[in-house]
Amino acid sequence: MQLQTYIDKIVLFYNRATKWRVKEQAQLFNRLCVLMQEGYLFPQAISMLLPHHIEAHEDIQQQIDEKLRQGVGVAGIFETLQLGNHYLMAIKVAENNGHMIEAFKGVAKQITVSEKTKKKLIKLLIYPVTLIIFLLLLFFVFRTFFFAEH
Repeated sequence: MQLQTYIDKIVLFYNRATKWRVKEQAQLFNRLCVLMQEGYLFPQAISMLLPHHIEAHEDIQQQIDEKLRQGVGVAGIFETLQLGNHYLMAIKVAENNGHMIEAFKGVAKQITVSEKTKKKLIKLLIYPVTLIIFLLLLFFVFRTFFFAEH
């Protein structure tokens, strides 16, 4: 019984990390803003966008529909989509004051800036990390071949 629950947790983690992960989050929020400005309701807009941003969108759509039937808010829906807590806080505040479209635009900008920062950091760290790995490899080769004990 414990093995089955452990396997279920692993499968759930795998699905969250691969199949249920939102691709291009900033683009999702920008498109959601446009659709809501054009007059679509949130459930309609999110159901139109899910197939373009999630691999297993049928599963997520069922979960979202169930949460909407239960009366969960927009922040709860994005929690299902594994949006970061700092973004969820902005959406919760916007739910209370009614400025959802502006909040979605702000979240899209924040996600874009965050992605650019991550890319810059990776670019900056590639050279030092490869240099350290190369030097360690060189050290082990010299130690093995030139300083080997006979």
